[in-house]
Amino acid sequence: MPRRAFELGVNHFDTAHLYGNGTANGSLAQDLDREHGVVVVTKAGARPTERGPLPMIPAQQPEQLHRGVLDNPRSLDTDHPHVVNMRRIAPGSFPLTREQNSTSTIR
Repeated sequence: MPRRAFELGVNHFDTAHLYGNGTANGSLAQDLDREHGVVVVTKAGARPTERGPLPMIPAQQPEQLHRGVLDNPRSLDTDHPHVVNMRRIAPGSFPLTREQNSTSTIR
């Protein structure tokens, strides 16, 4: 399906490793095979429960965010996605600065 969407003019794909434990990212990578002009946006900061993707469990400690940022490119079969958004599930559980510091060191 991503291939057909791209053929119809869609060039922005929003995904996350947690969707199908990497399956959605793998499908996207296989269908688009590094097409020029495709923008991939992904997310870190959550993990699925044992029963499935919903409800999500916060994964917002620095080491969890780091792992999330690293897992996404692996399952997308790329060196790096274009954009990695941070999913905020439980705002206020610890200061945002701590999260920002942990993700900025990954650049």
